[in-house]
Amino acid sequence: MIYGHSTEWKKWKEYTFLFNDSIIQNVDTFLACSDVARNDVFTNFHYIPNDSGRSMNEKFLNNPKDTAYNVVFWEFKKLAKINIADINFRLNQNLGLLKLKRGEILNSKSDQRVAIHYGYEYKSMNINLDYNSKVEKFISGKNYKGFIGSVTRMSFSNENERHEIFIDYVPPQKQVLFLVYKSDQRFIIIIIDSYKYLNKNIINILDLK
Repeated sequence: MIYGHSTEWKKWKEYTFLFNDSIIQNVDTFLACSDVARNDVFTNFHYIPNDSGRSMNEKFLNNPKDTAYNVVFWEFKKLAKINIADINFRLNQNLGLLKLKRGEILNSKSDQRVAIHYGYEYKSMNINLDYNSKVEKFISGKNYKGFIGSVTRMSFSNENERHEIFIDYVPPQKQVLFLVYKSDQRFIIIIIDSYKYLNKNIINILDLK
């Protein structure tokens, strides 16, 4: 398929640099994978903290949702030159009527469903959160910005206000750390979500140099 993603089982190795070295032993690489398309790479990990003495696959299989954090690193190749200061976060948006007319759904059987229109185009990007989502705190650093909060539905709209990508959490809601990150001519969206409450310290599992 011209625009569709295909699964690659080794591509995830290119994104482990985003994790802090101190926690990498608690990142599941047994089930890690990347969905790769022409213009983006969607990589999914699970982070399982404070559980030693067992192999990583044993940890994950025995602790599926209550102790694991889902971690997504999503690189957009055509946005490598974007200035993250130009990316806006818009709250209380009406996203209920968004539907996928021609595209694909990543993680279709999971509680984080990612709908992507075929042939999407972004020169700039806005991050939209629906009425039911809540930002508890905006955060920023030298080369990233984002928020911590609870999310039901979000979308990424382009400069023409087309919502080319949207994410649904099923069942709603999940606690989410969401960041847009820019480094070395790379643009990466980072999403950490959990059923547990997230505080700002979750960012410490990342190495955002």
